[in-house]
Amino acid sequence: MWSRLSNAKASIEYCSQWPWRERTATLAKVFVSCVWLLAPPYFVLSAPRPTAAQSSLAAESIPAEHTPQEISARILQRSILQSVWGPPAYCVVRQSMSMFSMQLHGVGDYVRGGEGSGRLKYNLRMPAGDQLNTLLQVSDGQRLLSIESIGDVSRRTEVDLGKIRPRLMLTSDSLRDPVVAMYLAIGGQAELLRKIYQQYEWVSVRDGKLGDVEVWWLSGIFPSQPVPIRSVAAIDNMLFAENNSGLLPTHIEIAIGKADARLPYWLYQVAQSRVSSELSPLALSTELRIVTEWATPTLLAQEQLPPSIFELPSSSEQLFDETDKYLPPLPAMADNSVPDIVR
Repeated sequence: MWSRLSNAKASIEYCSQWPWRERTATLAKVFVSCVWLLAPPYFVLSAPRPTAAQSSLAAESIPAEHTPQEISARILQRSILQSVWGPPAYCVVRQSMSMFSMQLHGVGDYVRGGEGSGRLKYNLRMPAGDQLNTLLQVSDGQRLLSIESIGDVSRRTEVDLGKIRPRLMLTSDSLRDPVVAMYLAIGGQAELLRKIYQQYEWVSVRDGKLGDVEVWWLSGIFPSQPVPIRSVAAIDNMLFAENNSGLLPTHIEIAIGKADARLPYWLYQVAQSRVSSELSPLALSTELRIVTEWATPTLLAQEQLPPSIFELPSSSEQLFDETDKYLPPLPAMADNSVPDIVR
């Protein structure tokens, strides 16, 4: 999904001089390039209770004697673990972007199969001017297909999940290893967490609320170096270079649900921004701000997830294989050790 970063950066540099229609179309490209978006409606019925293993994972406390970076990293690692191994869930997703005194809005929803299955469906619908831009991700647990469409131009990519798992030598301890979870966090909310965990240095953490929901508020800025505990696939190593692209938001604030919630460590909101002085000397009055809400999450039972939800759409269009970007190091080379603060 980051294939258009260089084009979007150039667009930001000069877009402030363009008419309204051209600005709107360019903002749509930046919108898709900068953030993971969304999905179509499903029926949400009664919610099951989490399993004993999931409850045990969620109940672990966050130590208070460490620095904001350490505490935030611990919270995010738990959130990534839950996004991969947690129960099936559904949520509505809302997203807005403001730039050049203009706003764009995207809406959709997200379904995760959970329990390590790798299944998901995630779909964005975002009108921009007279065109509709979409982003669809579907995974049946074996392949993740992404279809990115900007107007009449689309790009289809896939990741073969069956090639990822054999390199991880999964055991019962994998449920507690955040680095293993990062390698499995491919697509949807899980990959968003994988990205922002690595792309920011977390400078503050505080208790608070988002509406009626008890959350942790985490704030971050661009780091001077990669975080020490992370996955090291090619897609991860690209993130630090993207930080220096001059395009991505440099500040972030996120809301993550507390450990005792029905869906623990749920990512409720992501607000990213970049001030005008960092964007372009041609757009001194401009500020980039992107807000994504993963709202009203609901637990799902397995019987509410028929295989048809995760069925991959067929097409004769060209398909680009991105599996190599996500491959973990070979087992002999991998170092998935985790310091005591994470355990």
